[in-house]
Amino acid sequence: MCRPPEGAAPIPFFPPAASDRAPIPPPVLGIVAALPVEAQALCIRRPGFGGVVALAPGVLLCVSGVGAEHAARAADRLLAAGAGALLSWGSAGALAPDLRPGRLLLPEWVRGAEEVFDVDPQWRRALWRALDRALDPLGGTLMQSAQVLADAAAKRDLGVRYGAQAVDMESAALAAAARGAGARFLVVRAVADPAAWTLPAAVAGALDARGRVRTARVLRGVVFQPRQWTALLRLARAFAAARATLARVSALAGPRFGLDGLDEPGTDPKEYGGGSG
Repeated sequence: MCRPPEGAAPIPFFPPAASDRAPIPPPVLGIVAALPVEAQALCIRRPGFGGVVALAPGVLLCVSGVGAEHAARAADRLLAAGAGALLSWGSAGALAPDLRPGRLLLPEWVRGAEEVFDVDPQWRRALWRALDRALDPLGGTLMQSAQVLADAAAKRDLGVRYGAQAVDMESAALAAAARGAGARFLVVRAVADPAAWTLPAAVAGALDARGRVRTARVLRGVVFQPRQWTALLRLARAFAAARATLARVSALAGPRFGLDGLDEPGTDPKEYGGGSG
């Protein structure tokens, strides 16, 4: 390497203008859905558990199973596959009394057992604008629970205690994984069961160790308690409404869910000013 003559003035360095810099490619999007039926709203017919599949260029999906441990494993797989942004996708239980099945949730915050996580404000704003007119999303706080909240009184108490609008079992684990990896994070959830509903006992105890729904156990429980049929059918209709909302989000937002064209994380000078419901 050549050196300037001794005593010569240092050669000035002029950084390239912003217009001359190579554009930073958008990150690979990793989507985590707890259940195959939630993933089907993304137009994938037979999603399997645990594996990483490509939905579109720069878009990966992992069906995790229900619960924080399974979600964290799915996040690790997606991040290892190159994801630079994580999307928590699926259904949620309402904690606020006025939320009906199918209501779209784009929360600003996710509360876990010990801390609260922010979602990416730029990404949320971009997706909100794409969905606001058609789907009237709701903001606020999403709780993560360690178990299925089947009892209406328990849901009401949790909502009042923490000021949360809804609950799921995965989003805080995904938020923690995203923060640890320096990845963007966003939540898209649709309400499946209202706060005033107590879930049928056959559903509340129907998850296996991998977070999968044991259909045979659900049906067996209903056979021995026929009164649960009505509640089970009502829940099925509510879940169908949530799935329909997710399908509309997928159709309106496109496969990248507003992720393209954002500034580098931490460089947006504007506070989020979009609606929060």
